[in-house]
This record gives sequence, C-alpha cells and structure tokens, in this order.
Amino acid sequence: MAINNRAASRLEAEAVAAQSARLDIVSGATYTSRAYATSLQAALDQAARGTGQ
Repeated sequence: MAINNRAASRLEAEAVAAQSARLDIVSGATYTSRAYATSLQAALDQAARGTGQ
C-alpha cells in the first residue's frame, strides 16, 4: 500500500518539528495518519530499548 505523498510529507515534517509521534490527523488521510503515527511510535520505542529487531 502506497502512502499518500501529500500526507507523508506533512506527517514527516510535523514529526520532526514535534520530536514525537503525537501528530495531527491529515484531512482526507485518516488511516494513513494513524498508521504513520503508530509505526513511528513503534520505531521510537524500539530505538529507546536499543534493539534493532
């Protein structure tokens, strides 16, 4: 499944600015926004544990 390019760029910029996975939902890309935030949070949690898997 391809991520909506408009949503992806906005979500990425927002995540970098916030330094967090707490993001606003992009209008018209609700599922994409939720999946992006969930995936980002999982990656941050994994990094905090110091594991690569």
